[in-house]
Amino acid sequence: PVKSSDEDMLTQNKLLQFFQCTKKNIHWEIISYALRTASNKVTIPLQDILGENSSGRFNVPGTLNLDNWSWRMEEEKLTKPLKTKLAELTERHNRNPSAGINLLKKGIEP
Repeated sequence: PVKSSDEDMLTQNKLLQFFQCTKKNIHWEIISYALRTASNKVTIPLQDILGENSSGRFNVPGTLNLDNWSWRMEEEKLTKPLKTKLAELTERHNRNPSAGINLLKKGIEP
């Protein structure tokens, strides 16, 4: 949320200050943060990797909407630079480095 009366709520500005970054790369900062946690597994929504805005949502919680669960990734959006960035983060944070290497080997042509 951009505005909130709850001072404890994470707002966009608070996240930008915490990660000391811009709106353009905030998604990579959050992904990197998640990957460096002690958790055994990390799930990263594809929309976050692609840097999608709210139009890339799978659904709007609490609603019955024909658009819910209709989002589909366009294959050409998963580009070589995105795969490389994800593979580098995966390796840097020791998250199954061989998976990152395999990601780069498979169909990386833009």
